[in-house]
Amino acid sequence: MKKKQKEKLMKAFRPSFDSTRQKLFRHLEQTATKLYNLDITASLNPKNHEQLLVVNNTPGTETKPLIVPIDETFVSIIKRVQKQEKAVLEQFTTNLTHEIASYWYVPATEATIASASAPSETAPAQETAAALVDEPASTSQETAEEKAPEAKTAASAESTEKTAALTTAAFTKAMEEFPKFFVTTAADQILVKEKTAKEDRLLATIGTQKVGEFTIEKALDRKYKLKTEVIPVIEAFANTPLAQR
Repeated sequence: MKKKQKEKLMKAFRPSFDSTRQKLFRHLEQTATKLYNLDITASLNPKNHEQLLVVNNTPGTETKPLIVPIDETFVSIIKRVQKQEKAVLEQFTTNLTHEIASYWYVPATEATIASASAPSETAPAQETAAALVDEPASTSQETAEEKAPEAKTAASAESTEKTAALTTAAFTKAMEEFPKFFVTTAADQILVKEKTAKEDRLLATIGTQKVGEFTIEKALDRKYKLKTEVIPVIEAFANTPLAQR
């Protein structure tokens, strides 16, 4: 078959934009269940079809729905999925799932509390959506990282009862999604490491005796883009009640 004929045929059978968008929503729901045991529903906001509405249906949680604007960046991702670009759907939904989980799991900073009470609730979410594939961390995440470790640990402990459970198995699996990452245990700690040519590199330590106790090593902090995906998962696991791990 000639190349032009094949391209024309592939274009004719290409999924529509609407069906591709629905496919992305369903994949997002499946990824949230797989990585975080989160039961979510993703759909267009009935009040505004230019927004993604994410509802948390996980038993025992009382959370407000998350609204993410379907801006030009989001639309371009859907079109790339529509064109069946390799790994785009998996990468985008995985990154968006981490952001969604951190929205519900990670203790709110002063910035996120202020934005939640303001009328324009979708502004931080728009910045997040724009950064999910190729951009660095969102402003709210950077603000959280600038706080002192002691303050972060204290805030995490206070919000423990409000966080959903992230089991050890789910956490281990989530870490192994990242290249060369793996999880081990030592005494009363759980360690996140990276395989290297010389020796395994320690990236993070999570305590097993106290909720909200974790340490992020400089080796992970130097990974810029990657740390914005890994750290929220570590925080979510550290904030999970010990009995639910």
